[in-house]
Amino acid sequence: MSHTTLSIASSLLIISTVSLPAALSLETYSSASHHRFTNDAAFIGATQDWSGVGIENGGSYRWATMISSTYFISAEHAAPTVGNDIVFHTDNNPAGSTVTREVLSITQVGSTDLVIGKLSSAPGPTVAIYAISATPTTSLTFGSSVYSDREAYVVGRDAGASTTSFRVGRNELDGFGSFSDFPTVGDAITFDDDAFSPESLGADEAYLIGGDSGAPLFTTVGSDLVLTGVNWFNNPASGGDPRYSGATFVPNYITEINALLAVDGESLTLVTVPEPSSLGLLSLAGFALITRRKLR
Repeated sequence: MSHTTLSIASSLLIISTVSLPAALSLETYSSASHHRFTNDAAFIGATQDWSGVGIENGGSYRWATMISSTYFISAEHAAPTVGNDIVFHTDNNPAGSTVTREVLSITQVGSTDLVIGKLSSAPGPTVAIYAISATPTTSLTFGSSVYSDREAYVVGRDAGASTTSFRVGRNELDGFGSFSDFPTVGDAITFDDDAFSPESLGADEAYLIGGDSGAPLFTTVGSDLVLTGVNWFNNPASGGDPRYSGATFVPNYITEINALLAVDGESLTLVTVPEPSSLGLLSLAGFALITRRKLR
């Protein structure tokens, strides 16, 4: 996959929204491999704990990922509605046990596309709380960072709307940029859709579609999921470049998020993502003019 370090001025972009939910795009979708609630041993995330990724019950079925005992993170332009419930499935069995909590409040993180949501009470020990990658990056350091060309789990919606509409794919992290063209602004990590090309991860290769906003982007430490991004936008293919997706890069907002959590005496759990052992990291910088679609 290519390295693309992005620095974009808002006047150079044409923006349109994607409002209709659709399924996370995968090179070759398999229910057994890519749908969490098929509950098959072949699921690509079978060894990970997905219980802390909840979905709003009703409304627009928005995403909520737990980051402390009573707080979740999501996207500002696709946040759950205050007063609605979030449903957490404690395992991958669609008929298994669930934990339901009401959304009490939603607070935007500065001017970014991140929001922090407060639940009515802690979901408890059967619902995972995800650590955040502690390592920040910039457009100048991305190419030599632990994130460049690193594989990540991409979470998105399956066809239809329910609390079990949950697909998982993979991609390699290709680029980084600071974006100021949306009503929200901030730093994003990006990943190309290289489906059916030599650079593809094969059947798992994922691209964000409408309805995927607010879902998490995870890297891993061992088998543990580490929250690295929150789905934000997509960009169609242009000028010979592949289409790609973008997620708000959470590690760059640790201080701001902790300040919001501290009101209730809570804080993020931070972990260091190690250097990939098998990747030769390059240090490249560049600029791009792109047309992007914010997801809904």
